[in-house]
Amino acid sequence: MYTIKDMLTFGQYKGLLIQEVYQGTLNIDRKLVADYLYNILNNKPDYHLGFEELKFIERFDVDTQTIKIIGQIFNEEKPLTEDNRIIFGNLEGKMSEYINAFWENKNLGIFKNIKLFAKENNSVSPLGGDPEYLIWCENNIDGFQLEEGTKKSLEKLTICRFKGINVIYKTANEYEYREIVEYDKFRFGN
Repeated sequence: MYTIKDMLTFGQYKGLLIQEVYQGTLNIDRKLVADYLYNILNNKPDYHLGFEELKFIERFDVDTQTIKIIGQIFNEEKPLTEDNRIIFGNLEGKMSEYINAFWENKNLGIFKNIKLFAKENNSVSPLGGDPEYLIWCENNIDGFQLEEGTKKSLEKLTICRFKGINVIYKTANEYEYREIVEYDKFRFGN
């Protein structure tokens, strides 16, 4: 029988406490998010998911708070300066839609969602509550069972679910981004 402070020793959440798997965290690993955004923005598939401007973007620079678009060279006969790159208007809506198609895994399997990306990069940081995983474990893992008191204690906690990324236009070709978080309650079925 597992309690709220027991650590999982198997599966995708190996090394996390039952409470961490159930509840998630408000302190998402910002470096992991930046690495994920860099990966999906710079490793462009052949299709654009409605983000046609990708054709004119040389690359994206991503840090833990901002995304900067580096446009292609406007005139190859002139020196390479910021003034000689394609300047885009406000693309926050298109960028949010594009990023969230990958975040939510609506990309026909071309890119991994952030949970699979984290797993492949050996990150065991919880990316949002996943109480459904605990139910799956009870139904599929021999010897895994949550105590009834543990379930009742967990049901009192708020779950943090990361739903995607909100991109906010700052200046020409520079954007800020924030995670979209929903708070939820969960009840174990009897």
